[in-house]
Amino acid sequence: LASGQSALPHPCKDPTEGRLATHSISALWIGSELPTFSQMCLSSFARHGYDVQLFTFDRTIVMPEAVRRVDAREILAEQTVFANPDRPGTYAAYANLFRYTLLQKQETTWVDVDVLCLGRLPPTDYLFGFEWRTRVNNAVLRAPRDSELLRTLHEKAAAVPVDQITWGLTGPVLLTQTLADLGLTQLALPRRVLYPIHHIQLWRLWDPAQTSRVQRMVKGSATLHLFNEFLRNCTLPIRDMNPPPGSFMAMHLKAAGLHIDGPPVDVEWVRTQWRDQLNVRGSRMQILQRGLRAGLAKLMPTR
Repeated sequence: LASGQSALPHPCKDPTEGRLATHSISALWIGSELPTFSQMCLSSFARHGYDVQLFTFDRTIVMPEAVRRVDAREILAEQTVFANPDRPGTYAAYANLFRYTLLQKQETTWVDVDVLCLGRLPPTDYLFGFEWRTRVNNAVLRAPRDSELLRTLHEKAAAVPVDQITWGLTGPVLLTQTLADLGLTQLALPRRVLYPIHHIQLWRLWDPAQTSRVQRMVKGSATLHLFNEFLRNCTLPIRDMNPPPGSFMAMHLKAAGLHIDGPPVDVEWVRTQWRDQLNVRGSRMQILQRGLRAGLAKLMPTR
């Protein structure tokens, strides 16, 4: 190791460590067909030995073999569902409220359906990590059911009027601020554990020439976030296209026994146009998040 670096703790060598180091993984899907990339992500947790349960209000959704369907009505009534007012067709804010409710009812680990499992999760009672230098993401989340953290997250997320919700406000922005308020920020794992690749580098996952580099970047990581919102807003329907053979994404689709019945992604487009698009969107996102932190302070002042 280079001077000043610390060794990455091996994810969950001993499953008995930590009161909440359970084998249960939970996620939510709202919609009809479960996207292939989401199937890949959920299946990856099952391949690493986890019991994976997907909450959904739709009983007709075709599930990956290793994933259990659970009626989401066990956690919240279907009438409570709402879409993000600033991004129609997405339910990220509702998923935030759902996870905070679920985690107070069940001892489980929450993951978003765009999180890929690369190894065993750290066996700590609290599980969350930095995705940027100063921002903690809630795409992977675990905490004791009776913790002040979950109570506060739920209370504050539920208090925001739906028409004032913006992207990330009740998710990473709220989590980061709440951890600071409660003096828990030091429990957040380094970025390399849960979010080893920044969203502006997503293009590397689709470039076969970058596969070796990606594998080095994620070595020892427990998960990898695929940032579905960046895929959804891509100028090409990349979620419905086949990754180039030999790319990191192609390898993991194959490992899950999945295939996308769509056209192939052009490698040159990945290396040029998409790379540039991600850089622009990434810069805009960071500016937006600074504004959201200010907005959160006005909506939910610290006690």
